[in-house]
Amino acid sequence: MAQTKILLDTNSYLRLAVNLHPLLFVTYGVEKHTLYVHKDLQDECARQPRLANKFDWINQPRFVENRKRSLSFSKAQKLEVEVNFDFMWGHVQSDDLSPSKIDTRILASALTLGVRVVNGEG
Repeated sequence: MAQTKILLDTNSYLRLAVNLHPLLFVTYGVEKHTLYVHKDLQDECARQPRLANKFDWINQPRFVENRKRSLSFSKAQKLEVEVNFDFMWGHVQSDDLSPSKIDTRILASALTLGVRVVNGEG
């Protein structure tokens, strides 16, 4: 059976990573569920000092290393992600919704790849 890919949003990753390390790229269960993060999550963790203040573990080498691998996209898929993102981000901004830019990109990527997203809101 092929791997069932699941993409984590930022909140889900921050809530789960420290308790389930290594969280990513480990296959679970009969359906071979495998959790992934978007490549932009690594950048967000590196450039957001508030995340490092709130989650002191975030820049520890083992977590940084675990986040380095992410889902792969073909050139056509990257273009489709951008189209999906532009549409979604316009909707988020016009309706004053709460997803961050990175979480909107995660949703656009999941839509493109046809994978599930774990949403840490609520």
